[in-house]
Amino acid sequence: MLDEKTLNLDLKTTLSKHRLVGLYQLMKGFRWHYFGAMLSVAAGATIRTLYYRLLQYVVDDVFGHSNMAHQLPMAAAGFVGIAALEGLFAYLRGTWAAKTAEGITLRLRNYLFDHIQRLSFGFHDYVKTGELIQRSTSDVDALRRFYA
Repeated sequence: MLDEKTLNLDLKTTLSKHRLVGLYQLMKGFRWHYFGAMLSVAAGATIRTLYYRLLQYVVDDVFGHSNMAHQLPMAAAGFVGIAALEGLFAYLRGTWAAKTAEGITLRLRNYLFDHIQRLSFGFHDYVKTGELIQRSTSDVDALRRFYA
């Protein structure tokens, strides 16, 4: 699970003039997972191109020449291998992106709860509770979808 240091990041350190820098700072403790997910996307796309190269080989060389029919089982094994690798990278991408998104979301929710809890009574008397909860929930969920 998450360690206390990763979970209790002071979110005031993520403030920046540039929003992308702030979003990058918010990923502290989850950067390796996020970059691993991005590399898995790239690897999956690269492997997908191997599928088309293998298909080109099968159509042009194996089906084009009758003496190459013995290569067909190897080509079939190649298709299965490519599908397995694509599945592996899709799994890694989903797992690592979800870990990043859910970890950052948990961190933000804890920070928001702590911040709202420390606001003055006058603020809570003035602001409608349902509006505050709805806005907090939708903003945090938008960030979760961004990272996922």
